Amino acid sequence: MDFAYDRLAIGRRFKCLARTELCSKEVPVIEVDKSIGGEHVCRILDRFFADGPLPEIVILDKGQEFSGTSLDAWAAQHGVSLHIIQTGKPVRNTFLDDCLNKQGFLTFQDGQVVLEVWRQEYNAERAHSAIEDMTPTEYSTLS
Repeated sequence: MDFAYDRLAIGRRFKCLARTELCSKEVPVIEVDKSIGGEHVCRILDRFFADGPLPEIVILDKGQEFSGTSLDAWAAQHGVSLHIIQTGKPVRNTFLDDCLNKQGFLTFQDGQVVLEVWRQEYNAERAHSAIEDMTPTEYSTLS
């Protein structure tokens, strides 16, 4: 999981929390909100994993949203290990370069719509060399 930030045309900042499946490169969800703190991250995680088993490990960057006691408590309660990595991984950069840096969002709702369109296109139409030049959707159907 990783955060990305952007601003509306009027200057108001918003956050995007993207969950990326490590093996398939699929981005099942991008959570967009005006503010996302540690307790909010825990509620998002509960929604992310509501339909399936929890992972053994959640990989995060060093963002301040991930550094509080709320996330540690959530992980302990659910038996999930947290693995902290350096920022700037390829999916985050793709998200920033291909979506956030090329768009100008007029409203918060506009941003949510554009980000969801990007997420669907990324999963269904973009082949990745790391997964045998398949799209994330194609690759995830193999397993």
